[in-house]
Amino acid sequence: MSQKILLVTKNQFGYQTDYYKYACYLKNLYDITYFSFDNSKKKIHEEKIKSVYICANTSYLGRALLFYYKLIRFLQTNKVDLIIIKSFDYCFFLKLLFPKKKFILDLRSSAISLNQIKRLYHNLLIRLNTKFFSNITIISEGLAQKLHLKNYCVVPLGAEIISKKNKQFDELKLMYIGTLDNRDVDKTVKGVKLFLSKEHNVETFEYHIFGKGKEFEECRLKNTIEECNLRKKVFFHGYKRHEEIVEYFDKCNVGVSYVPITFFYDNQPPTKTFEYLLSGMACIATGTSENKKIIVPENGILCADSAENFARSLEKLYKNRNRYHSDMIRSTVINAQWDKIVNNILLRVIKKII
Repeated sequence: MSQKILLVTKNQFGYQTDYYKYACYLKNLYDITYFSFDNSKKKIHEEKIKSVYICANTSYLGRALLFYYKLIRFLQTNKVDLIIIKSFDYCFFLKLLFPKKKFILDLRSSAISLNQIKRLYHNLLIRLNTKFFSNITIISEGLAQKLHLKNYCVVPLGAEIISKKNKQFDELKLMYIGTLDNRDVDKTVKGVKLFLSKEHNVETFEYHIFGKGKEFEECRLKNTIEECNLRKKVFFHGYKRHEEIVEYFDKCNVGVSYVPITFFYDNQPPTKTFEYLLSGMACIATGTSENKKIIVPENGILCADSAENFARSLEKLYKNRNRYHSDMIRSTVINAQWDKIVNNILLRVIKKII
């Protein structure tokens, strides 16, 4: 009989890439149960993976208490060999309540609120959680250093090869996928305007933006597209699931990994950087510490987080466009595929515990 692993995260099944991939690649080796909120999104079903959903249609405090209560009841009434928890506030109480159970505390992010007091508070809670767990995994070395951790294993971010099509780089077709909240994506649109005003010989140019954000973020992006008179070149598609935009991973040849360069984003590896590169696209990425580890001359260009620098990076990429080759680009991040991360890193951690 297979050993039982419980994956605990507040993100509904299928809507957090890391845990969705953990479940999919571990399901043939272990009995996997996924414990999460029901965030009223379309249910995704995977063979051999059981889902336990907790209603999220209450107040913030009500949701938190209900999640805790249901999780405690589940652990009291079900045999579980290992619990992998995506860190959340006060989850250390689980270790106090079930001291004999085996846990992995998994850290995917530090606090990224724009409010400094909130960041300090939540980072303190993260560090408090780590004091109670002997098995800790974390997304990057940089984040481990930031949180002053000593005993941990890095389980990095990964991606899948969404597009196997080799790209042609004679014309530019850009793509951004991800959240719009606090990302200043409108600056990339302003950068496109500056680039096109200088490069008059660029006849074919497209920029496709996928994602959602707060209403004012989406309005600002739409207004910037209008103000820059780029309605025929820059297209905001809103939120789409990956399977809905595979055709754009096939047709686009430049991925935009634009994250503001701040100390609270600096150690967060962007999923999108790996997704673009594994799909054979060149990548324009802001120069965070994590992007600097990924972007090399063979696969893209680093830029500062301003419209002017984004435009200069586009200009440089366009002038050197014939140097890029999809097979070479993919080879620079070949070990960042989820099957390799789960089978070569996470599985090794699990086998040491159970």
